[in-house]
Amino acid sequence: MGLLSRLFGPREADADQQDEQVMAALRHAGADLSQPREVIHYLYLPTEAATHAAVARIDRDDRFVHAVIDPETGKSRIKMTHTAVVTLDAMRALRLELESAAAEGGGEYDGWEAAATP
Repeated sequence: MGLLSRLFGPREADADQQDEQVMAALRHAGADLSQPREVIHYLYLPTEAATHAAVARIDRDDRFVHAVIDPETGKSRIKMTHTAVVTLDAMRALRLELESAAAEGGGEYDGWEAAATP
């Protein structure tokens, strides 16, 4: 068992490793991660009610939250965009918040992406 698994548990360590891989890919593409940049997160929810609850929970003044709800099924995709300095701690905190908001409504958090240039 690796250090991250011992500190945070296996699931959290896997998610941290995925975040580290994204950050490594950004650095490889020339990103200076000390500079703030647009970061996009994705959540998927099974019902319109769950979507509205998740949006209410994650919406803040410094975030742009956009939900697209399928009118026939009620399933949705939420795209949350904000500007941040990408660090493992910052991405972990956001991931935990967004995973919790999605799970509360029976949905899932599907990760994040960011551009190499701010």
